[in-house]
Amino acid sequence: MHDFSLIFVLISACIYLIWFIPYVYHIFHGRVVPHPFSWTIWCILSAISTYALFSADGATSSLIAPVIRTIALSIGGVIGWFMIRKISINRFDYLFLLLGVSCVLIASYYGVRQAIIPTIILDFLVLSPTIKKIWNDPDSEDIFAWVLVSLSQIFLLLSFNHYTIENSLFWAYQLIINWLVAIFIYRRRLYMSQWTSRVKSFFDSILAFTSKV
Repeated sequence: MHDFSLIFVLISACIYLIWFIPYVYHIFHGRVVPHPFSWTIWCILSAISTYALFSADGATSSLIAPVIRTIALSIGGVIGWFMIRKISINRFDYLFLLLGVSCVLIASYYGVRQAIIPTIILDFLVLSPTIKKIWNDPDSEDIFAWVLVSLSQIFLLLSFNHYTIENSLFWAYQLIINWLVAIFIYRRRLYMSQWTSRVKSFFDSILAFTSKV
């Protein structure tokens, strides 16, 4: 089982990097700009959840993927802070960052178990602007990226020898939420495509009618 655990966690790390490395490539080619606040918060939440996994299971091979994920998020955050002038910052960004620090304080003073639910809630709150963006423009997000991150979580969970709230709740949430966002993007694109097709058909009918008149 330990051999399979190592294989699963390495697959998890590789899948995550398959998403992250092209993302960094697009950053340096000016196609995307990472939001420093969002990436910093994601790094904090990933670090807390990685520490929760360490606290629950010790120094196992399953830590490889979460550590790589946390390092990748920290890299994205650092790049984002260097490019902060290109990002529009509002008061909610500062609020979310303060909540991220609060999660660290909860983990420090009350235990990492008590910080897990707050980290999940905060992660969902930070995701809300992305959901709004997808609703307005579903082509602004890549379905493939969300599916890859979810697949990475599947293999991470498969690498665990047992499941507890401390070691798996956050990663299970990540699996579910990334799949849901991927489905949401697909359904929104499908709806927009159908709506565009109906509008085009409507105007084509009007043009065909007027040409006969």
